[in-house]
Amino acid sequence: MIFVVVLFIWVIGFPAAYFTRVSGRRGIIGWISVPVVAYFLGSAYLAASWAESSALRLDSPQMEAMVSRLVRDQSFGLGIRGFEDFEEIGRDPVKDSIRCRCQAVSVEGKFDVYFKIEPDPQSWLARRVRLSGVGPLPCGNPEILKMVRQVLTQSGGITELKTLKDFKETSWDRAKNTRMGTGSAVTPQGTFPVLVQVIGMSGDNYGFMVQAKIGALPH
Repeated sequence: MIFVVVLFIWVIGFPAAYFTRVSGRRGIIGWISVPVVAYFLGSAYLAASWAESSALRLDSPQMEAMVSRLVRDQSFGLGIRGFEDFEEIGRDPVKDSIRCRCQAVSVEGKFDVYFKIEPDPQSWLARRVRLSGVGPLPCGNPEILKMVRQVLTQSGGITELKTLKDFKETSWDRAKNTRMGTGSAVTPQGTFPVLVQVIGMSGDNYGFMVQAKIGALPH
């Protein structure tokens, strides 16, 4: 940091010292310092631009780290082991944005994550990575199980639910953005099967819809 401050003072103060002297004592070094200043400032700008563009490459570790922070901050981001299969899926030249997709690898299974690389509205030079969508989550994801519990207790005819267990995926239709799974609900009256459907949504927002259907209540 001290080096940067000293360098800044030198490239600004050095030519300023020459051009503020009396006219008869100015030397040629003062004029030479002008391209020197331009060189240092231009080099700093190009270095910063190169570092930013390198960090925003899909194959860079920095990109995975940025996407990881975005996903892990969400309620469905628990149990993430890593990310893979980064790819570009579209560009918007009007908004100067790039739409991308990758897969998050979690304890319960994989799911699609959508994000955008776009201009940062707080800076005319910088760019940012923004989470824009998520595919259907695995049926065993804690966020999905929480929603299944709400569906069963509010509209599934169950007044008391002890726990949900043994949820596993039976199918994943990526074209329709839908996953199916089965599990069991444990109540004071016994255990009964549950069929779960998870529908993912992508675009300028992200979310998912959960539908749960129960079997016959045990006697």
